[in-house]
Amino acid sequence: MTGPECHRRGCDRAAAFVARERYAEETGAGIVDAEAYLCQAHAREESPANLDESTPEYRFVVEPVDEK
Repeated sequence: MTGPECHRRGCDRAAAFVARERYAEETGAGIVDAEAYLCQAHAREESPANLDESTPEYRFVVEPVDEK
């Protein structure tokens, strides 16, 4: 396999998408930039997880993996 595998535990499929989320850390320690590479099936299940007390910096997006 070339490229990353799916981030989900127990899944060994190739990642087709990357989910990116930017949110304020719960403790107030700053902004978190998180990303997870996902196969097509798991990308369909992905949704925003940190909407409580979201700030203007909040961002959630699922994009195709950039094939270089």
